[in-house]
Amino acid sequence: FSDTLPRPQPTSGVNLVMANKDCRTLWVGDVEGWMDEEFLHRAFSSAGFVTNIKIVRRSVQAAGFAFIEFTEPKSVSCLVAEGDSKS
Repeated sequence: FSDTLPRPQPTSGVNLVMANKDCRTLWVGDVEGWMDEEFLHRAFSSAGFVTNIKIVRRSVQAAGFAFIEFTEPKSVSCLVAEGDSKS
């Protein structure tokens, strides 16, 4: 992002998917090149305690996807439900 463009809200424009109701890991798509582990931690820690973040990209600044792991499955369920309600 250029310095003149506003940055989007942490969860705007990302896709959230969970595998099942007991899942503690959230798949996040559309992770922009400027988003790093610290940014994702700040963006998602309000939902619960984040234990691990893994960002996968083809190159350093390319968009990609991430896996965000929480201690409790309810953290993932709440985020997915919130995302579904915004669709």
